[in-house]
Order: sequence, then C-alpha cells, then structure tokens
Amino acid sequence: ERAYAGTICLPLREAGRTFGLLGLYVGAVTPTGTEELKLLQELADDLAFGILNLRARLERRRAQEALRASEEEFRQVTEALPQIVWVPRPDGWHIHFNQRWLDYTGLTMAESLGHGWNPPFHPDDRPRAAARWKAATDSGEPYEIEYRLRRADGVYRWMLGRAVPLGNAGGAVVKWLGTCTDIDDFKRAQAQIVEQAGLLDKAQDAIVVRDLTHHITFWNKSAERFYGWSAAEAVGRSVR
Repeated sequence: ERAYAGTICLPLREAGRTFGLLGLYVGAVTPTGTEELKLLQELADDLAFGILNLRARLERRRAQEALRASEEEFRQVTEALPQIVWVPRPDGWHIHFNQRWLDYTGLTMAESLGHGWNPPFHPDDRPRAAARWKAATDSGEPYEIEYRLRRADGVYRWMLGRAVPLGNAGGAVVKWLGTCTDIDDFKRAQAQIVEQAGLLDKAQDAIVVRDLTHHITFWNKSAERFYGWSAAEAVGRSVR
C-alpha cells in the first residue's frame, strides 16, 4: 500500500489573485528550506502561466469560431434578401456585396470593394452619392438617396439606396448595412403622373380627383380659380 505523510500546497496566481492550488504530496515529513520553497513557488508560477496562456488561447479560438459562425449566418441572410446588399466598415470602406450586386452590375467582388461601388452610378449622380455617403459615415446618421445605377448591359435604372449603422453593446459603430432597391418602375409611373397632371392643369374646366377615402388627391388650376382654394390648401382634404 502507498500513503503520504505530508502535503505542500502552493498558490496558482494571476495578477495577485489565487485561482488554484498546486499540491505536492511527500512520503516522509522533512523540513523544507526557504530556497526549496522558492523553487517550488517558481514551479507553481510557471504552471499558472501555462494554464492562463492555454485558457487565453482556448478563449480566442472560441471567439474566432463564434465570429466565423456569426459572419456566415450574416452572409446567408444578405444572400436571402431580395435586394442588393452591401456592407461597409465604420469609415465607409465597402468590404462585402451580395451576389445580386455582382449579377446586376457585372462587376467582380474585387472590383466592387473600397470605392468600387461608385463608378457604376450615373455620372450625374456620383458626386452627390459620394458626398451623401461621406456625410453619413462622418455623422453616424442613416443614409438614404435615390440614384441611377448602371446594369451589366449598360442600362441605368433608378435605385433607392439606404444604409444604417450597426453598433456594439457600447454604442460604437462596427459596420454598416446597406441596400439598393429598384424603384425604376415607380419613378417612371411618377413621371407619367406629373406629365398627366400638367395636361390637366391646362384644362379650362375645374378638375378634382379624390381617392377611395374621399380625400382630394389632385386640384387643377381651374379648380383654384373656380373655388378660390389653392392646390396646397385643397389636396388632402375630405370631401364628404
């Protein structure tokens, strides 16, 4: 049978705080000198350093794995959305686009990163879009703008660009999430309405248009002359 006659316990320390003990068991009780205790404590300190280093490496690995899983989940979400999606750093430097952007513009990911998002914009819209984006990233305020974006076949279509800052628990911006939504059909319909409204304004008869809730949506120049109300005063009023 085996037995021990004594035990020496040495603290495992981190920044002055004991987080464990190193126990040494001896078969016979013998006096322990100061030098021996010093050597044993150095052994305990080396062991503590190794444990802490291993713990830190494991924590870093877990954090990296969690970050990779989070980024992959985020990427899958961006690919599932029906819009073009883009992700910039806090300073506005673009670091990712979803496949819809690549398919629409015909650009590669490498061509799109950084400031590569701006060249596909209509030349008349590029300076305005760049200035608006810089103002958003400088202030941390949401970004919103309408612009024409060149398709891979050279056709420009109107887009609504939006982006919001994503912050951490401390409130600091860690990235932006942006989208491009195709509004070209809406813009064309809007232009037709404006054109038709211009024609109605030329009519000599008073023309009033109301919606299904009986609120006035159009009031031409002749209606202004006939009723004495301006379009600004009449539009939105109920005619019940």
